[in-house]
Amino acid sequence: MHIPETGTYVLSDNLKLKVETEECGDRYEPSRAADCACLDASDIKFPLTLRHIQPGDRFVPFGMTGTKLVSDYLTDRKKNIFEKRAQLVLTDAQQRILWLVGERTDNRFRITPHTQRALRLTLQ
Repeated sequence: MHIPETGTYVLSDNLKLKVETEECGDRYEPSRAADCACLDASDIKFPLTLRHIQPGDRFVPFGMTGTKLVSDYLTDRKKNIFEKRAQLVLTDAQQRILWLVGERTDNRFRITPHTQRALRLTLQ
């Protein structure tokens, strides 16, 4: 699914993805919920793409410095083959993984004290 701009997108009968931007002040607290990701909007280029994982997909898990294969990350999290096949990722226009949906964000797009605008992604 391609996401050209902010808004609410219907993924299935009981699942929606809400994409919105917000201003970050001194007291901004990003959400820590698994179904929500808050990212630094300055480096993210639209359109976004929501897709299943592909062989060779790599990302930098939040809190780490090096890249990791998505398949290795899911194995470390004890996911079975069916959960791996169902795993969704959100990528930007440059095909960089922003979020393993419901799992973990990419460290390159984390909220920092210098972040002025945040991109909030929420599964509903």
